[in-house]
Amino acid sequence: IDAMAADFHVISYSRYASYPNQNPPRQATHPIILDVADLTAFHDGVQRGAANLVGVSYGALLALLYARQHPEKILSLTLVEPPLHQWACRAPAGAVLYEQFMTTAWTPARYAFSQGDELRAVHLLTAGMWGQSSFESWPVERRHAALRNAGAMRLHAQAKEPFDVISRSDVAQLTMPTLLVNGSNTSALHRCVMDELAVVIPHAHRLLIENAGHGTPAENPGNFNQRVREFLLRVQ
Repeated sequence: IDAMAADFHVISYSRYASYPNQNPPRQATHPIILDVADLTAFHDGVQRGAANLVGVSYGALLALLYARQHPEKILSLTLVEPPLHQWACRAPAGAVLYEQFMTTAWTPARYAFSQGDELRAVHLLTAGMWGQSSFESWPVERRHAALRNAGAMRLHAQAKEPFDVISRSDVAQLTMPTLLVNGSNTSALHRCVMDELAVVIPHAHRLLIENAGHGTPAENPGNFNQRVREFLLRVQ
């Protein structure tokens, strides 16, 4: 927020069941549909006009759906590794990566959540998303932040088709300036998905953040903030 506040009015949006929100459980075919509705109501409520939307991981997936439904509300999109994992299945190698992720990370994490073992579920999901076991190496506050948001992760894990929420044809219709960001140390599955996104959004700018994995804003914040700020200033 501080890095962008000199040039922009910055709002950090905390979605349903994410810290510091204490929301009751809710049911839906896919929680992201309700998340889009929440973000729409929030955006309308703050009455700030069209926005530069920056989303990371699941937040980037939410940003994509929001932009598709409300393109008039978006000035630009910055997408950091949205988990469009099923997009990887277009290529045989990507299909193998997807199956490995579902078998070793997603399905066991869903079971751990069902058993009330949120710590194990978060361990499994972070290892799957980062392509390696990394949770224990994170700073204490970052680990605590991940565990505080375990409720939102649990809702996503319960979705029937968690990574099949938007089609290539829908994404191809997006015309606003778009920045696609991934870390140099990210998993092969995320690299595959970002390559697919770049094909579908040919006008998008690509940005590789060195010395970072799936969580680039936390892992190399200086470089991330500078480069994203430069993009946002350039497209105004």
